[in-house]
Amino acid sequence: MSIVEFLKSNHIISASREIIFYGGSFNPWHKGHAECLNLCRKVNNNDPIVIIPDHNPHKKLITIEQRSNPLEIITEHIQSSNNVFLFSSFYKDEKQNPTFKWIRDIKNYEKRQRVSLLIGFDSFEKIHTWNESHELINNLTTLYIASRNDDENIKTEQTHKLKSINPELKLQFLGNHSFENLSSTKLRASDKS
Repeated sequence: MSIVEFLKSNHIISASREIIFYGGSFNPWHKGHAECLNLCRKVNNNDPIVIIPDHNPHKKLITIEQRSNPLEIITEHIQSSNNVFLFSSFYKDEKQNPTFKWIRDIKNYEKRQRVSLLIGFDSFEKIHTWNESHELINNLTTLYIASRNDDENIKTEQTHKLKSINPELKLQFLGNHSFENLSSTKLRASDKS
């Protein structure tokens, strides 16, 4: 199922509302990921959030068998969440799906659709290096940014950089949380030892 088909079948796509996408490898999903959702809900409780487990285009492609946790763990976490959806087609594909491609598909279907991303500070500081980053940034309404050991100098520099690409882009810094030091990479490494 394509992302547009998913949004249509769940009655999510609508030019009058914002869709917040929360993508990542989530390998494994942990409390830090969950807290990012909670922080975003505190500032935007009405618009849908679509979680997209995917393969990082900047990392080696992994198979479903190599993942640290199944989709059921994410599903269990969001069952009680209102207006949070799980798009699993990219997870099942054994290929990489750069963000700009599926954002482009959505914008081609509904040009006026407001599209935003929920990301951690580590992704915020690197988003300009993502595939076709200028196109992506120009198609976004808001970046919701959860703290992850923020650096104020990087925050200022990156804000300036992103605003020079898209002056209309809103940056919503969500603040700190208790799980900023959690890392999927570290969790996988500790599981192997």
